[in-house]
Amino acid sequence: MTDNDPKSYAFDLASAIPYFALPPPKRTLYWDDGVHLTPSGYEWMGGHVADALIKIMIEEATAAAAAAAGTGAGGSQGTRRARRMLRYAKDELLFEEETGDPSLIHEGYVIVRLKDLN
Repeated sequence: MTDNDPKSYAFDLASAIPYFALPPPKRTLYWDDGVHLTPSGYEWMGGHVADALIKIMIEEATAAAAAAAGTGAGGSQGTRRARRMLRYAKDELLFEEETGDPSLIHEGYVIVRLKDLN
């Protein structure tokens, strides 16, 4: 991808779920007609997309933590904080659904974090 926008991301879905590289039993499991996926295929695709999205979110959280520490990626304090943020990045990210009114459940998802369960 040649776009210079730092908020533009690309994911090569064709290489993640290759039709012709799969053995015939896998093709029938994941592909309905060579163009459309089966329900199992959509779950398979969703897993690949989710993995790529989580990687992006963790990278952004790590960069934000290093910038907030004021030492950049090379400083020891920033590096330690970045590692800690990376470890708990999934629990530290604020999802858009969390910014609304929690009594209006129909406006978003219920997000349960590990720290909420402790």
